[in-house]
Amino acid sequence: MNYEMNKSLSLLFLIVISMAIASCQVQKPYGEILAYDYDVYQHELQLKYHTKGRGNIHTYSLAKYEYDQFNWIYTNRLEGKIEADSLVFTYRHLNSKFPQKQSALKGYIEVFGDSTISINLEMPRYKESTISHWEPYEFNGTYKLVKKQGIRTLVEKN
Repeated sequence: MNYEMNKSLSLLFLIVISMAIASCQVQKPYGEILAYDYDVYQHELQLKYHTKGRGNIHTYSLAKYEYDQFNWIYTNRLEGKIEADSLVFTYRHLNSKFPQKQSALKGYIEVFGDSTISINLEMPRYKESTISHWEPYEFNGTYKLVKKQGIRTLVEKN
């Protein structure tokens, strides 16, 4: 009985470990950031990225998945260097107030001319309720800036 139970537990452990290893996700930003007029802040910047992966350990699935997601930056100007304390970063559209906005952000964004934007932000990482350190934002980089006319209210569907 003990041998059979150990064998079953070992097999279950191997299955769980295999699923955890097979479950993976890759996120890649598109090469542009869309800038819209906005009512609370003057500008809303939409950073769109594609997520592709396989597996979900919670549902014991190894199915593939793909979808687009967005990060949002709200600012009152779109020229020169804009420090982190002069903008709002959020993972949720139209949620530019606490608690959805990212607090304790460091770094800056910088707009070059009319068509290029550079993101150089650092996100706080917490240990319990205290910031232990900052890490570079995963999508830091230089992007094509596409300015759109009018106020945007919904995420566009393809």
